[in-house]
Amino acid sequence: MKPADFLCPECGSAKAASYMEVDRIGPPDRTLPWSGVLWMATCAECGYCIPAHLAERWGGLSVEEARREWREIFREWPDARRKW
Repeated sequence: MKPADFLCPECGSAKAASYMEVDRIGPPDRTLPWSGVLWMATCAECGYCIPAHLAERWGGLSVEEARREWREIFREWPDARRKW
């Protein structure tokens, strides 16, 4: 993980409070988007838990694409505001 690349798709902060690696047993469930997320970052400003692929814009995602995916797919997850 490269915290210098962090950009929160919720509030625009460039400060990650922490990163967490998630261990999974079995394959991801395609009906649950979070089941395929293996790295998460917590934003130091707004406190949201963000999938690292969005916070760091893996695969050449633009800021706009990451923000759209965050808001349409991941934001409403019940634990997205949990302090890890």
